[in-house]
Amino acid sequence: VAGPRLARNDGYQDAILELAEHLGFPVLAEATSNLRFHPRSTSVISHAEAILRTPGLDVALCPDVILRVGGPITTRKLQAFVDGAQAAVVSLADEGMFFDPNHTAQHVLQGNAPGAARAFQQAIPQRKTTAYEQRWQQLDRAVANAWVDTSRPSSTLTEPQIAALVASVLPAGSALFVSSSMPIRDLDAFSHARRLDVDVYASRGVSGIDGITSTAFGVAAGSGRPTVLLTGDTAFLHDVGGLVWGSRLHIPLTVVLVNNDGGRIFSFLPVADHGKPLDRLFTMPHGADLSHASALAGIAHHRPTTLAELRRDVLASHAERSGQRKLETEVPDHHGKQRKEHDASRNLLLGDEDA
Repeated sequence: VAGPRLARNDGYQDAILELAEHLGFPVLAEATSNLRFHPRSTSVISHAEAILRTPGLDVALCPDVILRVGGPITTRKLQAFVDGAQAAVVSLADEGMFFDPNHTAQHVLQGNAPGAARAFQQAIPQRKTTAYEQRWQQLDRAVANAWVDTSRPSSTLTEPQIAALVASVLPAGSALFVSSSMPIRDLDAFSHARRLDVDVYASRGVSGIDGITSTAFGVAAGSGRPTVLLTGDTAFLHDVGGLVWGSRLHIPLTVVLVNNDGGRIFSFLPVADHGKPLDRLFTMPHGADLSHASALAGIAHHRPTTLAELRRDVLASHAERSGQRKLETEVPDHHGKQRKEHDASRNLLLGDEDA
């Protein structure tokens, strides 16, 4: 189970993925683990969240051993799987980066995670692909196929489709910075593993909403990679100044702005049951015309309305490799559409289980 971890050119990705292949283990990899988009990602499971939300599968898929790598897990369902599996949990942690919020790890190796993974590979006999791994792969493909069936090039945009498309079209050698709240969760839940090199960055935590655009410009400048920022409207409004100053520094960046008019993550939380105070105190819809921010920064502003148009604009911006471009995608009624996409995968898996 792989949580967030920066790509540091220290051999971490190869070491972890090679160990998984050696042991016949599936790799339940978050999008920000930097294992999902990698040339060796053959054993990666992208849709563990949807699989584990299917009734009965969280119990049926309980393993004997869980190898935990990377930072704190983003989704509660995957963390609950680790905590409730009654498996032997072994943590391979970088120095100062051990995360075990519910104290389930029985063995902890902290210091050099890539070195520990290589030592494990040398010490443990190689195993062929296991039936357990094959089951995970089968379910992962079923989820991916369910979502493909709900996504047509002419479809109006939904938040899950936007995240999945951005991750699917980035060429090797790119960088993707993803905002907090719904964008990181949509990327994690809906993007599919790809066997190419794309570095993924995120900013999370108590102040995770602050400085998103500025940080994305920093990633673009520091990495030298063509960079895309996937962000929500509330996080974008928190850092309009970053857009202005980044453009003045002539740092190339593509901004994919998901505009659902406020902090819609709260509609998925218990506070949504309290009715009217939800909008006034939590969602806080702004009703602003965000194209004015593009005009202020002097950058190109586009409003794709379909998946085909979004694909075209992302690829065109990437091909230019200079300047900045903001692609604003408006997604009303996001809550119902997102739930529909989750339900499509869950219903397909339930049918698979009945068979």
